[in-house]
Amino acid sequence: MQVHHIGYLVSDMNEAVQEFAKLGYSVSQSTLYDPLRLINICFMRNDATVVELIEPAENCRLFTKLQKRIGNAPYHIGYITDGGGGTMTYLIIFKMTDTCSYSLHSPQRHLVISA
Repeated sequence: MQVHHIGYLVSDMNEAVQEFAKLGYSVSQSTLYDPLRLINICFMRNDATVVELIEPAENCRLFTKLQKRIGNAPYHIGYITDGGGGTMTYLIIFKMTDTCSYSLHSPQRHLVISA
């Protein structure tokens, strides 16, 4: 298992992209809107380090609430693992409340476990 990316919550995507660019990051995936989670996402890379910038959309209560609590800050780490049979699985570990949640992502399934 290895770190794939660090999820970073931001209030202004354009400003965040500019600030990360000053640190040597470049956009590796342009900003996309995720209609399921109501967020804008942009991946940036600096050598082997990848950050996923996440900006809540106006109607996104969950991430907006988290944004108010922690501000612009990292809030999850995405790991990549061998899902078996040559498939890759992403393990996302994030802390949004006083509990930790674990989310497994693969092309075949999506599972969220809260602990």
